[in-house]
Amino acid sequence: MLDHNLNVLVVCGASGTGKTATVMEIGHNLQWRRVPHALIDTDELDRVWPRPEPVEALISVSHRNLGAVWSTFSSLGVRHLVLCGVMASIPQSEPWIRDSIGRATIVFVRLTATRTTRELRLRGRELGSGFEQEMRASDEAAEFIHDHDQPGMRLVTTDQKDVAAVASEVLRIAGWFPG
Repeated sequence: MLDHNLNVLVVCGASGTGKTATVMEIGHNLQWRRVPHALIDTDELDRVWPRPEPVEALISVSHRNLGAVWSTFSSLGVRHLVLCGVMASIPQSEPWIRDSIGRATIVFVRLTATRTTRELRLRGRELGSGFEQEMRASDEAAEFIHDHDQPGMRLVTTDQKDVAAVASEVLRIAGWFPG
């Protein structure tokens, strides 16, 4: 049984599609509407080195950390949770998210951008030695997503759009707020 009082929006996509900026703008939008909410960048839930292997072990770290962080936010009465992360495989991501937070209405919205846009954004963000690795990971994720996303996935293209427009479109597509 779903808890229709708990709404989770997962903004996902390859690196450089604008997830973090969009989620921050969604947070401003929710604050302006006076909607209690929490924002969590799931990349921060498993930023550890050395990385546990295999990938399921790393997902387990994210799973446990999301549960712990959500427990705190939930105790504050938060009923709108916005997550962002690559989430290349929705069938792999949804179960650990659902298990971490309990009963909820969960909506995934995938951000997309051309390689040129992703590269431009990553070059602006990765000022140290991480650009090549981040670009490679972005390309691999974009290819996997293109080959594996289920039909009907909610998509928002972010090329040549300002972040406020993207955030508004995500919220509308997610059904959180009309028009």
